[in-house]
Amino acid sequence: MIHSFEKGLSSLLVAWILIHAILSRSAPSPSLPWLRYDLHKVTSLGDNVTVLPTETAILPQEDVFRASYNRIEFLKAYFSHIQSPHIQQRFKAELLHPIEEFQALVTTEYTLLFKDAFPHRVNEAAGLPEPQRAQAREGVNRLLRKLDMLNGNITAWAYQNAKVDLRQVDARENILTQGEAIWARRFRSIKEDIDALLEQFSYYGQPLQYVGSLCHGTRGRHKGKSAINMDDFDVDLFVVHAEEWRRHLPVIRDRFPENFSNGKIYPLGTHMHELQNLSHAVGHALAANLTGRVRKSWRFIENTEIVLREIDAY
Repeated sequence: MIHSFEKGLSSLLVAWILIHAILSRSAPSPSLPWLRYDLHKVTSLGDNVTVLPTETAILPQEDVFRASYNRIEFLKAYFSHIQSPHIQQRFKAELLHPIEEFQALVTTEYTLLFKDAFPHRVNEAAGLPEPQRAQAREGVNRLLRKLDMLNGNITAWAYQNAKVDLRQVDARENILTQGEAIWARRFRSIKEDIDALLEQFSYYGQPLQYVGSLCHGTRGRHKGKSAINMDDFDVDLFVVHAEEWRRHLPVIRDRFPENFSNGKIYPLGTHMHELQNLSHAVGHALAANLTGRVRKSWRFIENTEIVLREIDAY
């Protein structure tokens, strides 16, 4: 028992060191084009789940970033649900948590690059002039090298532990397709259950709605329009009620100006107890519904807030 525990701890430590070495590496790594998913692939995932064709990238290499990131997401889905219990458990014990930390950090880095390039939404329409575009490209390329290295290490792990050679085109595409399908089924299932749950709640007769990655399974421009991580997402709720919005707005402007932004009223920490209580009730319901289906489902209890809008527009 002690030997098994020490072996597992050692494997996890090695994985952590590996991921952090990737994150801290500044020198270029060799280009590994075979690691990248087909950039021209338009992927239909079935009802209500479609990865749309890419619009013109406003941040350099957005397509390549998304393809490399999604490859990790789909490989993660495949090995987390592989039929072999031994391989599945080993993947979860050795790589899953470090990979997800890496995903969170690389997404944060991409978001910082995006917001540095486009401080405000209005800036996006104008695009990037040189040399700002060259600077952004350098930043994204730095992230791509990290993604390539992680993809390469997952490939090495798969060959050693699952006897799968992801360098072979047919094997790679087959596993990516399976992983994407697993990801899509999970997304549809969780989204459908959340939609059904929200139908049980309303605010003065008005239905609850949401925006964000849960709508279509892809995250925003600031995250490279990459695939949603079903273990790390928010339900960005809002309700449209013009009369209530107008009734509360004077008090919000006077006493809680920081809770008003872009025409939206954020109720937590204000006098709006009804909407606060509704937010808490929905948060508890989401946590209960998603327990055992997403990691850290308890986060919905504290992080759920229903925003009040005057009109149904983002």
